[in-house]
Amino acid sequence: MTALDRKYREELTLALRLRDISGVRVGEVLAEVEAHVAETGEDPTTAFGTPKEYAATIAEQLDTRSGKPSPLHQAVGGLATGALGYVGLTLLWRALRADGPAASFTTADTVGGIAFLALMTAGISLSFRAATAPTNGKVYGVLGGCALVASLASFPLSEVLLDDQASLVEVSRWVAVGLGVAAVAGSLLLVVGAIRHGRVVDPR
Repeated sequence: MTALDRKYREELTLALRLRDISGVRVGEVLAEVEAHVAETGEDPTTAFGTPKEYAATIAEQLDTRSGKPSPLHQAVGGLATGALGYVGLTLLWRALRADGPAASFTTADTVGGIAFLALMTAGISLSFRAATAPTNGKVYGVLGGCALVASLASFPLSEVLLDDQASLVEVSRWVAVGLGVAAVAGSLLLVVGAIRHGRVVDPR
């Protein structure tokens, strides 16, 4: 009986997770590969290909009912998590910085937030594409890196280019704190849900 090489197992797990395949299905695939290697003694690369190649094969076989999330679901989930986190932290930051009983939100906050979310989403998507694309991976990686850097620059640039003193709306500091805490909590719940979805489960 031959055990699956630890390096192959770890690389296959990473390749499958980069394709956002559910933890349950990742566990099933690992168990199938381990069983084959144990029974035949065959090298896993010979039997299944490299971890990246086999992960691509598995991803092509799946649909939304068997472990592969829809692109729309991924996009909505990612944007919702980022938006709630941004809104919550902005509310809390403005409430802490407020001089009086009201917290104000400016044009720069809005424009900077929209730019940050758009660029961050693009950067993450391109980075994942770089890790999973059979060709042009470096090009996607460079573009993803540029988008991520630009997202970090969106806030200071918005304050430089726009009048940060132009208040769009004012709310009570305590209302801002309450809404901020609720938004951050919602973002954390979505993150926890994503972690639970991605947890690798051994079916045996």
